[in-house]
Amino acid sequence: MGVTAVGAGAAFVSFLSVGIARQIMPLAAYMEYKLKQMKMRREREFAEALDAAVAKAVTKARAEAVAETRAEDEAQVREWNDRRLAAEARGEKFDEPPPMLE
Repeated sequence: MGVTAVGAGAAFVSFLSVGIARQIMPLAAYMEYKLKQMKMRREREFAEALDAAVAKAVTKARAEAVAETRAEDEAQVREWNDRRLAAEARGEKFDEPPPMLE
């Protein structure tokens, strides 16, 4: 009777081991699937954040370039106007076209 009990106990443990393995394999596959989803979501969020940062930097650079160009244009017009006013004050003819018409 002792041998039978040991044999039955070993068979039961073996059955449990096989049953647990059958349950663990799908669980492991599911966990791997969820980890891949998390990784893909994290990568997508990073890419979106990077795209937004690049777009913001480009917009800022464009605005700075426009402001710089506008300031240069205004300086050229002021210099031209100063030359025109000085020539008129001296009574000289001033036939230089405005900078934006050049």
